[in-house]
Amino acid sequence: MRRAAADGLDPMAAGSSVEGEAVEGLVRLLDHDAETVVRVAAAQASAGLDCVEERHVGAVTDALQRHADSPVPALRAVSFRDALARHIPDAYDRLLHELESPDVHWAFVPGCLFAALDDGFQVPDDLAEMLSQLMERLRAGTN
Repeated sequence: MRRAAADGLDPMAAGSSVEGEAVEGLVRLLDHDAETVVRVAAAQASAGLDCVEERHVGAVTDALQRHADSPVPALRAVSFRDALARHIPDAYDRLLHELESPDVHWAFVPGCLFAALDDGFQVPDDLAEMLSQLMERLRAGTN
């Protein structure tokens, strides 16, 4: 039930008068809920929330960045996807670091692929070849 509620906040709140309440609720769930599925749903809803007010954008970005090193791969994947989409300066380095990990988790790869589908996502030329090689290595199952 809480997972579904977190999922539902995204389309209803963006740009509305309750945007701030939605952001606060999602951040609270992301940071403090005991259930991983609820935290992941809150992260996904937060990353997809198109906030109008800059302070809300900052709150979402900060919350997702706090989970960039989470032990939960799905949270890391959402955090990285958001960092890439927002062009956060160290996002590409973090992307490559994650993909170079010998125990890269499958949840991270779809997060990167979803980000790659966004119009705003562009891999710098100097990293495109390396990223391609790392993705091929993952596909082939070799570390």
